[in-house]
Amino acid sequence: MSQNTGLVEPARPLSAAVARHAAEKVTHRPCEEPDGHLCTCGRAREHCVTETVRDLWHMPV
Repeated sequence: MSQNTGLVEPARPLSAAVARHAAEKVTHRPCEEPDGHLCTCGRAREHCVTETVRDLWHMPV
């Protein structure tokens, strides 16, 4: 007969397949497209976005 001590039971060890799957999920990071950081004009996208926002702020109303 087991006593209720209020403690949580220790976790059962993962099976080898489950542990391998979990490790693959943690280490896998999706790769960015080679040109994903570039704008359609060929410059860095961040530069073009910054320039566009500045132009919008300086437009006459």
